[in-house]
Amino acid sequence: MEKQMAAIRMHRHLRAQTAGPKHKQGIGVKEIRPDTAVVKPNTEQRHDFRKVITYSSTQKSFLRAPGKTVHQTEAPPDSSSPDVDQTCLSRVEPDLEQDEAVSEINDSLLPELSTVEDEPLKEEITPIPAPALTLEAWITGSPHSSREFDTDTEPEVSNRTTTLAKKDQSGKLEYEEQCKKHGIIPVSFLCRHLGEKNVKLKHRSLGSSGIKPLALALRHNTLTENLDLTGNNIDGIGVFYLAKMLEENQTLISLNLSNNCIGSLEALSNMLEINTTLKLLSVSGNHLGDSATFCLINSLKNNMSLLCLDLSYNGFSLMGGVHLGKALGINDGLLEINLSWNSLRNQGALAIANALKMNRTLEVLDLSWNGLALDGAIAIQRALQVNKTLKVLDLTNNRLDSKAAAKLAFGLRKNTSLQTLILNTNPLGEKGVASILKSISKHPAIIFLSLEDVTGTSSHVELIQTLERDKDMVIAYDVLNNINKITVLFNLNKVFNLFKRKQLSSLEDNFIQCDPMRSGKLDVDKMKLSLRCSGINLTHVR
Repeated sequence: MEKQMAAIRMHRHLRAQTAGPKHKQGIGVKEIRPDTAVVKPNTEQRHDFRKVITYSSTQKSFLRAPGKTVHQTEAPPDSSSPDVDQTCLSRVEPDLEQDEAVSEINDSLLPELSTVEDEPLKEEITPIPAPALTLEAWITGSPHSSREFDTDTEPEVSNRTTTLAKKDQSGKLEYEEQCKKHGIIPVSFLCRHLGEKNVKLKHRSLGSSGIKPLALALRHNTLTENLDLTGNNIDGIGVFYLAKMLEENQTLISLNLSNNCIGSLEALSNMLEINTTLKLLSVSGNHLGDSATFCLINSLKNNMSLLCLDLSYNGFSLMGGVHLGKALGINDGLLEINLSWNSLRNQGALAIANALKMNRTLEVLDLSWNGLALDGAIAIQRALQVNKTLKVLDLTNNRLDSKAAAKLAFGLRKNTSLQTLILNTNPLGEKGVASILKSISKHPAIIFLSLEDVTGTSSHVELIQTLERDKDMVIAYDVLNNINKITVLFNLNKVFNLFKRKQLSSLEDNFIQCDPMRSGKLDVDKMKLSLRCSGINLTHVR
């Protein structure tokens, strides 16, 4: 260091002797400097000079930076920095005069010193031999390899919702969180049973505010398959939430919205064009009216997964029947539709009956408690002659007289698929009953005929008993308008035995699913569900 300071002093002395007059630097005037003497240090001093010049140039560049004045001073760099030599900093004192002296070193000295910096240090480096690669190391890979480490954190953030959904497959946590978010008291029944296969939540008056958290919770539910929301005062907003839920849910197969006030089928119709898992939909008792049926045309045309649709007790009349007829004529998925307890007559009834000519999938048609009359019977006669898929036809209380019965009998002669015909509470008369029984005797597929509360059956008791014995079928009837309950129970038992012979394995499987604990006890709803899943079409069983 003493040699360095001696060289600096010698440089200052020589510069003072050779320096010329200085001119004031103004705008557009450059500072004039004469040629200055350059002191070339020997080879041993070059590396020491490099350390001093490095610190000096760093301090000068900071003082000349924009926004800084020449009179401002800067603290020396941190001693922990790897760019500054520790021995140099410890021996160079931060004296102002010394800093000024170092800063006045001629810039012409820097190019020569920079060439010294660019020269690589010739130090002898001994290479470290690589360890021998064994077969086990080659298979397992390097312990420092990053293949097994996930360095991308974005997928973890994006999949956080999916991970939570997998953990909460029942939707209970989501339901409680949504209730808390919307300021709603959670339904304790849902907190206990949400996530079960069958969730029956009848007559709880949830309303649209109570349906919203439930719909949000069921979006990613993968456990619940049957949801019953009968009588919960669900309006159009509530059914909108449920429809949006069904656009995402891929597990729910049955939804019952009976006896609510949904007002319109638009949201459900849009859902049916997207959803592919819902099999049974009931909107019975919502008093929808004819205007609600128009949107079903496109939805039933595009949907191929819905199997059962219940539209009973909705006040459909002429235009409602026309729209439903168009929908049924172009649908290729429905197996069962319930249109009972409406006001389908005249052109509305004719449209539905004519749809049977074009439909190739429908198996169960319930038109009970409407007003088909003679014109409707003629349309059904023509449909029965063509249709090859319909198995159950319920025409209870449709003002069918003896003439209408004769038309139906004529249609049955050319039909080969119908298995169940229900004509209860119709004024058929003796001639009408006789024509029906005569056509049934030659029909190859019918196994059940119901003539309860029908006038004229008392005079045909012998013929009825003969048909039951010869054709191995069941005919339900009453004598003198007095239904024999023992006979009805006997007939139902006989029908069930016939079914059990053909579908015993399917029936057992469905009973086991509804009774996993093998207790041998089922409530009415589970019994009906098991029978429906097995293939028994129940009519007017509430």
